[in-house]
Amino acid sequence: MRCRLGVLFAAALLSSSISLAQQTQTTEPPIFRSKSELVLIPAIVTSGGEAVRGLSRKDFTLLRNGKAEEIAVFEEVEAVPAKMSPVHLPPRTVQNFAAGDSHQEMVILVLNFLGTDVYSAGRTRGFLKEMSLQFAKEHTPVTVLLLTSNGLAQVHSFTSDPQELVKAVEQWTSKLQPDDHSTHIEIPSWSSPFGITDSMQSGNSLRDFGKIANDFVMLDERVMTVRAVEQIAEAFHGIPGRKKLIWMGPQFIRFSESSGASDVFFAEDREAHAWQALSNANIAVYPLNSKGVENPAWGEYFSPDHTANQITSRPAARNNFPASRMLLVAQKTGGLYCDLNPDVCVERDQKDGNHYYLVGFYLHGEQKPGWNKTKISVDKPDVSVRARDGFFPNQTTPLKRANTEKQKFDNKDVVLTALSAPLDYTAVPLQLSWKMQNAMAGKQGNLELQLVSPPGGIVLDPDKKSMNLDYLAFIRPMGKTEGQSIPATLATTLNQQQQIELAKNGFSFRKQVPMSPGKYEVKVFLRDNVSGKTGTVSTVVEVPEASF
Repeated sequence: MRCRLGVLFAAALLSSSISLAQQTQTTEPPIFRSKSELVLIPAIVTSGGEAVRGLSRKDFTLLRNGKAEEIAVFEEVEAVPAKMSPVHLPPRTVQNFAAGDSHQEMVILVLNFLGTDVYSAGRTRGFLKEMSLQFAKEHTPVTVLLLTSNGLAQVHSFTSDPQELVKAVEQWTSKLQPDDHSTHIEIPSWSSPFGITDSMQSGNSLRDFGKIANDFVMLDERVMTVRAVEQIAEAFHGIPGRKKLIWMGPQFIRFSESSGASDVFFAEDREAHAWQALSNANIAVYPLNSKGVENPAWGEYFSPDHTANQITSRPAARNNFPASRMLLVAQKTGGLYCDLNPDVCVERDQKDGNHYYLVGFYLHGEQKPGWNKTKISVDKPDVSVRARDGFFPNQTTPLKRANTEKQKFDNKDVVLTALSAPLDYTAVPLQLSWKMQNAMAGKQGNLELQLVSPPGGIVLDPDKKSMNLDYLAFIRPMGKTEGQSIPATLATTLNQQQQIELAKNGFSFRKQVPMSPGKYEVKVFLRDNVSGKTGTVSTVVEVPEASF
């Protein structure tokens, strides 16, 4: 049946639908630990502007909310440009993950045209070629994203090819209107950050899905910016290593240490969720002020050397003034703020933090609500340490458990944001394959969707040995906004043999959907309510007149 994304999840218990491959050997059940307990913080250590190498775990002290934490994970990382290789998959198969390691370096460039004036938008356009050439000089893989009143879109997937990057930038800048701060270019939607899923031909924006749900028609700049940050963080969560997000624009999202609601429509807890997603994805933000150097009259809000990422008191001012908000986000995530010429900023940002120490600790169930402050120090003279200074702990409440109207609204908003994202979410690795069953020429058949998550992708509750998943397949005819929602809740306790099989073979779920001949856009959403992580995977499916 057709729907308008009203009730997104069904409460059906489908434990019998879980497909776990059989094996003949019987062994002891594996030990499951919730991955959400681990907090990882990259720390850049320098002396005289140069990276300090060769430090050990005992040289570091880590505080959380003023109390010392045991460092459970420690690694010295020398990041190198990632090598992007095509992924070869069987026919009618796509996935949202690819091979990678924690030592790779990559850059996410976001050009934010929301809330820009003529000067700011013109400055962004004017430096695009210079920035592209600077990226190409270092051969660092970079993906380019665009944020306009139409939502977030991917201009180009990761590439380190100088000519390819410059060509892509010039292609869409040539279609920008001189008096328009936005863009009218048609950009494929529902892409993978790895560039390995099928491209879509129709536009897909937040406003499209806003019309579907009716509740999201009026989207202001604050809402769209927060959603875009959340979508970016979730899309690159599954890519290993510290990622650099260079955000060029006039503003960034606000920061609040609380997670209390500030209004009915879009509460502070959604901004907290975006900040949480950034930290979980190991993303450092490098804000690049498209307005350039701000009015000196505002200098009272900064320390004498604002490039050092230090902010004086007066939190209300620093949270509301765009430039100081950018400085704050750099401080909170371990990046750097820059208001110099964009190509100069890009050159500096590319060289920053390619050597760092990965420091991690376990929460052991001790999760203080709201912002948890962290501080990393090194017991060496004349060294400085730069790292993000806190995190929001994971919220693992299942989406279906909504006791108030506001919670129900937030649940719909979380799913809507994931469905409208131009990139697949990668925190939960997923592979989607499909085939037609019982299809006759000119008649309706069944489209069978098989969703697979490899070993380690799905987390079991360590105490109850249970899984709790929310599933949603959204299917719409090519070029249309309305479509079918096929929801399911997968919640069950696994016996010893099933635990062994899950650890060895991963998770698999099949769903059949009656389909008429035609071409469809398909997006599958899966949220692991134990770990609090989300994955999506998308493709184009063509149902032929006759069976395969």
